[in-house]
Amino acid sequence: MRMRKPDPRYFKPAFYLFVTAAALLLFQQGLSSLGNLWGALGQAAADLWQGMLPLSCGAILAYILRPLASGLEKGCLRIFPGLEKKARALSLGLLYALIGGALALTAAYALPAVYANLIDAAACLPQDMAGLKAQLGGLLARVPLLSDPALTEGLLRALDEAAAGLTLNLSALAGQVAYHLMNGLGILMNLGLGVVVSFYLLAEREKLAAIAGRLTGLFLSRDRQRHLRSLVQEVDRAFGQYVTARLVETALLALVLMAGFSLSGLRFGALVGVLVAVLNLIPYIGSLIGGALVALVGLMDGTQVVLGGLCYLLVAQALDNYIILPRLFGNALGLSPALTLIAVLAGGGLFGIPGMILAVPVGAVAQVLVRRALSQRGHGPR
Repeated sequence: MRMRKPDPRYFKPAFYLFVTAAALLLFQQGLSSLGNLWGALGQAAADLWQGMLPLSCGAILAYILRPLASGLEKGCLRIFPGLEKKARALSLGLLYALIGGALALTAAYALPAVYANLIDAAACLPQDMAGLKAQLGGLLARVPLLSDPALTEGLLRALDEAAAGLTLNLSALAGQVAYHLMNGLGILMNLGLGVVVSFYLLAEREKLAAIAGRLTGLFLSRDRQRHLRSLVQEVDRAFGQYVTARLVETALLALVLMAGFSLSGLRFGALVGVLVAVLNLIPYIGSLIGGALVALVGLMDGTQVVLGGLCYLLVAQALDNYIILPRLFGNALGLSPALTLIAVLAGGGLFGIPGMILAVPVGAVAQVLVRRALSQRGHGPR
């Protein structure tokens, strides 16, 4: 039987059909393996971040410590004018010795006290909240405007719900702290390497800045380099120095409050002192929340403890506002109280407590950028 020759007119459509089917098949296979691809990329990014963690910790630590290192170096030059070449090494050695001593004292005394308070608070909170409910019920009954049974029942129910949630959170937090303390070898190694990296970054900061300037010179003109350098310096004054000063202030305030609350007989004094110091990072609102926390804890032991704790808190706040803060950075940010409050409320609404804490420096940076943009357009001060 004679075979018919294939018609050449159908070669091109058949070839295109085959290529299209193969492409669709490959595309379908690619889609099915896309999840694995993203997973592999995510794992690679996580491994890279884990490997870069000591360098990242060192860079962050060097950025935070740079104002303190510069201040100590200037102080060493004033005291020992003949040690110009060794002033930086001497100042950095003194700075890291002070930080190491402070961390050793914190690990030996402060952390055990805070952890013990955390365990006690998780264990005693249900009983203490029952006593607080009884005191609050009696107080509401004595105030005519608040003696409505429905209002009293609603407040007590809200207190029960808050106590249940707080007990659960405290127990979980205590367990997490214990877990990280038992498995903290890797964290300590990363922090140790980060400290070494930060030391060398601080020691060679001018050389590193010069290298960064040469790298930017490959892409930017001299005029743009000058504008960029000026902008970075202004943003650094608004953000970096503020963050360093606030961290130092929080550490000092925490020590003052922990000692005072513990000596005044306030229940869980070390834990409350740390919490109030951290809350103080939130402008205006944080001090009010801290005062309410002190009053709430003090009510468990009577009005005398409440008054003592609040009086000590007022003294510590006055010391912080009129002595510690002005000496650390004064009004370095230049934000008005109204803008500060708006930034805090916006940060809290968007990102919660971390947003409220970072709202002020981020708002100051935004103010710098807006002022620069208006200045370049000719609508603001040059």
